[in-house]
Amino acid sequence: RRHPQSIDIPASPARILVVRPGGIGDMVLLVPILRILGRRFPGAKMDLVCESRNADVPKLAGIDAEILVYDRNPAALLARLLSRRYDIAIDTEQFHHFSAFFAFLSGARIRIGFNINPRRNPVYTNCVNYAMDGAEGDQFMALLHPLGIKEAAPKVENILAGYRTRLAPDKEQLLPAAGKYAVIHAGTSHMYKQWSVEYYAQLVAGLKSEMGVSSVLVGDRADRKLGEDISEAAARTGMETPVVLSGLLSLAETTEVMRRAVLFAGTDSGLSHIALGLGIPRVVIFGPSDSRKWGFENKRNTIVRKDLPCSPCFILGYHKPCTTRSCMAQITAGDVLEACRKVLR
Repeated sequence: RRHPQSIDIPASPARILVVRPGGIGDMVLLVPILRILGRRFPGAKMDLVCESRNADVPKLAGIDAEILVYDRNPAALLARLLSRRYDIAIDTEQFHHFSAFFAFLSGARIRIGFNINPRRNPVYTNCVNYAMDGAEGDQFMALLHPLGIKEAAPKVENILAGYRTRLAPDKEQLLPAAGKYAVIHAGTSHMYKQWSVEYYAQLVAGLKSEMGVSSVLVGDRADRKLGEDISEAAARTGMETPVVLSGLLSLAETTEVMRRAVLFAGTDSGLSHIALGLGIPRVVIFGPSDSRKWGFENKRNTIVRKDLPCSPCFILGYHKPCTTRSCMAQITAGDVLEACRKVLR
């Protein structure tokens, strides 16, 4: 396998393939890298292979790329890859095998991937080391090193700051009349990341009583029942119930609702990364996942977690079996409210 420094980098590649499986958060972290590729090779056409759930993120960020979704019509995708000639293929998947198959089918002379799964490494012409505890944006940036691009990884904060869209009148009128609200995302794709419904209800009550901030619950259709449960629990506190928009908005509409918010609070998720890209104050609850890899902290962004001997235990998409979920259970509504006070100051 050739070393990155000996690679013959085309001065003007005609077409570049980038493969990004996974969720919304991964795609948000990849946006700065896609922008760098666009600046470095302005004449190249870029194709982006991804899942349907994160296909809208590049559009929100204004990325000039053709989106090829693999979980809707895989046969059409394979035909597209085989019919086009690529100069460079970059596989950003951290571990699993199938993304390497897309890179191989591209026929690209330069194929770059992470040196983490020995079974797929022979597919790549250039393997890049992957730091298990390194910030994910830095790992993605390292994939550009074989191309001679070795600048510091840009920050994700504010990369969506210019985003604007209109809400339909029927959805606009659902927002709190007072206008000042926090967006809360309680949903998660992994049960081990789930925080207590009662704690969310206490958070909603505390935000209103202490800070005068209403709450809007967002998420996809799978989060709808959870949002309704939190609303019912919040009603029992005697405070204003949150607006439940889970399952009612597209990702573009959800992003617009979040853009107007004074605060984001919720678990480590794709929407928490959207909030980071928008530059709004954030409080992110971390349990089994690694805050060093997926977190970000400054005066407007803070992390709430418990430093337990068993955490983090969420590695490369897999959890260790757990019956107590102590890393989430030990985080109280008071902990999160204090973090909200901190970032809102």
